[in-house]
Amino acid sequence: MHRDFPREEFKLSEGHHYLAVLLLSFLMAYMAATGIYAILPTGHWLAPVAALASSAVVFVVFIVMGLRTIAKIDVDRIVLAIDPEGIHVADVRGFYMKGTLSTHVPWTCVEKIQYVVSGRFKETKRIIVETRDHAHQSITIPANDLRCDDPHHLYETMKRYRRQFAPIVQNELGLKAYRSSAWTGLDEDY
Repeated sequence: MHRDFPREEFKLSEGHHYLAVLLLSFLMAYMAATGIYAILPTGHWLAPVAALASSAVVFVVFIVMGLRTIAKIDVDRIVLAIDPEGIHVADVRGFYMKGTLSTHVPWTCVEKIQYVVSGRFKETKRIIVETRDHAHQSITIPANDLRCDDPHHLYETMKRYRRQFAPIVQNELGLKAYRSSAWTGLDEDY
């Protein structure tokens, strides 16, 4: 039974950190050059030399500082794991857990899993896991920040695990609660 549902582990991706450092370094170098041109008189022979030298120094300083900062990020740490027991989330900045610091959510406590795509170019992809407890807490997983082939595939995998390991929900009256997929053949988005 559990052979079809192995433990899947996900780590933080690291490529976008380097791109951000490079872009920030270029931006700060451009601002330094623009500042030099604003300070020195127009047409002065020293303006291009000073602008080039200052922008080169600022660029190198920001690259070195950025690379040192990236080196402190533990990208080899497992931040999300899915197995037959539930969802395991490490305490990492960017994974927002409202109402609790719990790192394990069993499938029996998962009420709903949503896939949210936002942004102008639909670049931000998040998976929101809502629980059944009294506090009705939720976990927001930024799927873009994980090393996975496709964030939507991760969402589909989580739904498949939940369908397999979460029990059928009974309503408060003790009557059997039927899902629409039982009679329509269509899968609910839960």
